[in-house]
Amino acid sequence: MVLRSYSELKFVTFFKNASRNYFTNSKPQINVFNSLTKTKEPLILKNNILYWYSCGPTVYNSAHIGHASSYVNFDIIKRILTNYFQINVVNLMNITDIDDKIIIRSIQEKKNFLEITKFYENEFLEDLQLLNCKKPDLVLRVTDHVPEIVKFIQRLIDTKKAYVTQSGSVYFNTQVFKIKSFFEQIETENQVHSKDNKEKHHPFDFALWKSKKDPLEPSWESPWGLGRPGWHIECSTLANIAFGRDIDFHSGGKDLVFPHHHNEMVQCCAFHKMDKWSSFWLHTGHLHLKNDVKMSKSLQNTISIREMLDKHSANHFRMFCLLSPYRNDKEYSDEKMVKAANLTNKFSTFLSTCENFANETLKSVKFTAEESEVFQRLDLAKEKISKALADDFNTCLVIDELSEIVNFMNKNFVSKTDIVEVQDLNRHFGCVMGIHNYIKSILELFGMSFNQNSSESCGLKIEPIVDISLKFRSSIRNLALDKTNKLPKEIKMEILKYCDEFRENLNKSKIEFKDHKTETIWKIKH
Repeated sequence: MVLRSYSELKFVTFFKNASRNYFTNSKPQINVFNSLTKTKEPLILKNNILYWYSCGPTVYNSAHIGHASSYVNFDIIKRILTNYFQINVVNLMNITDIDDKIIIRSIQEKKNFLEITKFYENEFLEDLQLLNCKKPDLVLRVTDHVPEIVKFIQRLIDTKKAYVTQSGSVYFNTQVFKIKSFFEQIETENQVHSKDNKEKHHPFDFALWKSKKDPLEPSWESPWGLGRPGWHIECSTLANIAFGRDIDFHSGGKDLVFPHHHNEMVQCCAFHKMDKWSSFWLHTGHLHLKNDVKMSKSLQNTISIREMLDKHSANHFRMFCLLSPYRNDKEYSDEKMVKAANLTNKFSTFLSTCENFANETLKSVKFTAEESEVFQRLDLAKEKISKALADDFNTCLVIDELSEIVNFMNKNFVSKTDIVEVQDLNRHFGCVMGIHNYIKSILELFGMSFNQNSSESCGLKIEPIVDISLKFRSSIRNLALDKTNKLPKEIKMEILKYCDEFRENLNKSKIEFKDHKTETIWKIKH
């Protein structure tokens, strides 16, 4: 091929790489907001490996969309680190399967606590899959590691950082071991909650081990008698099992900042004899309904993940999360979800149009100034997007930039496909598909699904469509089988033939159904 200019060389190079991964070039320094210091700090890793501990669910009830918002946001960040910045992320999530709320529910329902926790743990992991969140690399249950928790506590007792009470409970001694933390300004607000506990040496002290007080409580053996772990020591121990003293990210919703994350940090600093544990603390904002402060089970204002997915697709909810900085509080409403759905559909329609466009015959045509402008705009956009992702994972800026590219392409290229000649379409083929592949790669990087024929990508629910189609087929089939009507036999046979073809075609599409006397039953084949 003879190239007439540098611009044509750029065009050919871009077109040849149109279906490849765009995320292998040199990237800017990543800066992450650290809740510990309340500033953005450069992310510096050893051997390009990032150790990440995520606070997981307490499995006593169904997860709600406030939880979903947090987990989807962290899933997006993990994907950016892994696929865009090529960092090896090792992610551990805990499952809290022993807790006051779990015990209360097991007593109320007269069930073994493990029956409750296993049910909601499985439901939670299924919810993550429905939301298209990648599985954590490690999932550890608290009840599987009680002996390790006991050893952790014993070390704190041996070093005088904790004390045993007469009842057999163990508390962390906050007055013996103190560190400067980002939570100190709210400690005084929480003193009142501890004043009634006379076993404590100080109101700020917190439980590491809770002695058994009720015969119905689950309990484990320990040097201090039967009991169970406190909440904070559970996460500290599980993180220590996997990562030891070296942890890069510790994440959760901002409602965990105090007391949970504060107490975790104090325990681990005392255990490892350090003044700082976890390089970064990441916290997502609250999700709230209109006029509500936050979504909470205790406030009875929650929407379960399954309830949300009955109305909206996982794609739409993920776009909703992408449109706000992960640290910000978000208002959940039908209006906000419609906005997310419209933007998702805008991208989906553009990608589908480009893919239809690609079916045209590619011809050798002269490179034009329009193509050059497209690549110049794309270069600028890629630079902005790279900087945005490195700046505390600014996905909302990225979505804005992608939307502007789609607007430009729709105005100058794609919208012309109805009026220009075929050779003009071919002239723009490389530009359109190059832009298509870049936009699709970035959106898929965020965990969006944009297969051309995917019902999920446009939020389409397949079940009602199948139901309507089969109802129509059943009506036609029953008409042909009705011996009382006066349709010619040849027509009836033709109708039944087409009904059989319809069934066979659906079977090829992994939808299997059987005809019964009064109804047709169908299922998706796996």
